[in-house]
Amino acid sequence: MASGPRPNPLSAARAAVGLGFCAALAGAALALDHPVAILGVIVAIVAVGSLAGRARLLARTALFSLPLAITVGLVNALTSRQGDTVVARLGSLPVIGRLDITAESLSYSGVLILRVEAIVLAAALFSACVDADALLRLLRRRSSRFGLSVGLAARLAPLLARDGKRMAAARRTLAPSVAAPRSAIVEALATGALDRAVDTAAALELRGLGDGPCLAAAEKRRWSRHDRAMALSASAIAILSAVSLAAGWSLFSVGPTIRAADGLAPWIVAALIPLIAVSPMVDRRGVAR
Repeated sequence: MASGPRPNPLSAARAAVGLGFCAALAGAALALDHPVAILGVIVAIVAVGSLAGRARLLARTALFSLPLAITVGLVNALTSRQGDTVVARLGSLPVIGRLDITAESLSYSGVLILRVEAIVLAAALFSACVDADALLRLLRRRSSRFGLSVGLAARLAPLLARDGKRMAAARRTLAPSVAAPRSAIVEALATGALDRAVDTAAALELRGLGDGPCLAAAEKRRWSRHDRAMALSASAIAILSAVSLAAGWSLFSVGPTIRAADGLAPWIVAALIPLIAVSPMVDRRGVAR
């Protein structure tokens, strides 16, 4: 994931509003249990990312996080004791106990896979569309050391990734008999990271950063129409998620049997979330180039 906001309403909104919008989508994925509703959250994130010009980034992020999501689902299927419908008996282990896979645990594993993907995509949307510098300026006024640490980490991580790619490219140019092992590349990359960290710390110490309070003036900026639209959309998503959770519109329980919300309620929630999320992205006045 790489940041670098492009002209779109989400990037045009202030950083705090963009953070709240992405957090509302991630919170919806956590609050909603029905797989159809969570799939609606994923559709909303992908739609917003596509309108923001970050569709390829989200696609790469989804593929990158898929092994993690599948691992979470497999662990749940193997360790969960919920459900009465046993579909496979894998024996027992000394510490874990019996490994009985149930249809209910497999169903909830699918929910966990969708939830992990939704949260990772929401984080990728935030990283790609929200101005990290503006957000760090807000943090710096509350905690200068924390803001400075996060800012350095956000900038050094891509730099170290490029160092690793260059080392791997150099390794491929050598003959197999003289090429260094992968462990040597990792060791060289770690050594370079420590060297960069020491040099950066020395430079910051010479400039006196982190020793006193932040002296930066607070940014005075009137709320734009994009700020209001994105904030309203985030609030609507949060309210819809809370109401759905309280009313049972997205119910999906697997113990001892599968119980899911009946009727069109999950489908309506899954349709409303993308509509609410995409609505502020339609107004591109002042952001298109």
